[in-house]
Amino acid sequence: MRYFQGIKEAAREIRRDLFKAPVVRSQSVQNIDLSEREVTAHEALNYSYTMAPGTIDQNPIIFLEALRDTGLFPQLLRTEYLAALSNWMSAELGFRLYPLNTSVNYSNQADTFHPELFTLKEGGAFSYSYPQRTIGMVQSMARVLATDNTSRRAFWPIFQQLDGIRASDLTRIPCTIGYQAIIRASGDDRFLHFTSLMRSMDFNRFWMTDLWMAAMVQREIRHYLPPEIKLGGVSQTILSFHFFNEGEEEIY
Repeated sequence: MRYFQGIKEAAREIRRDLFKAPVVRSQSVQNIDLSEREVTAHEALNYSYTMAPGTIDQNPIIFLEALRDTGLFPQLLRTEYLAALSNWMSAELGFRLYPLNTSVNYSNQADTFHPELFTLKEGGAFSYSYPQRTIGMVQSMARVLATDNTSRRAFWPIFQQLDGIRASDLTRIPCTIGYQAIIRASGDDRFLHFTSLMRSMDFNRFWMTDLWMAAMVQREIRHYLPPEIKLGGVSQTILSFHFFNEGEEEIY
């Protein structure tokens, strides 16, 4: 597993790893029918890495600007894109942190404001939304750890049985399988580590927001735990990690 001390280092090294991964051909991207043509992508299977504790800025603008400065994400050079993505990140995080007994209307239309996700609507709406899958998540995971701080049961599934049943259809299914929070000791200190398990991830379009969201959920869980629990690393294991390589070159 790779270990990164900063977001710029992570972006550059992950991008380099992906470029060296095998090239695969595909006729499907998300829920888009590409039956009449193929696309190619570099794909790393079962890719895992960890971000050092506290290396992901809570402010989405600062986080995105750091990634913009790497030159790897040209879409972030567009001011309107960066602003729209930042606004969506803040709003989406708020939705995902709702407790189980909330009375809020967590509409599945939220993703229409994402500069990438809005293109993936199934007709006039989405078949599901992440806020719908994460209501009560933070409080439930924190309760498990507060009851037993050595527990391995603080896991929250996102991917559901129905998603597996309809996976052969031209429809949207979650890229995130689930999250795990776990507390472990190192010396005299105890750390809250957080992992997101991903079915599939497009590095160019969705890596940045998936990573940021996981780090923010980790921070929120820690608020419910004793103050001596410190932030640990944020990890991702991605079963299919890829980027579509139209005109891409290796980065040194």
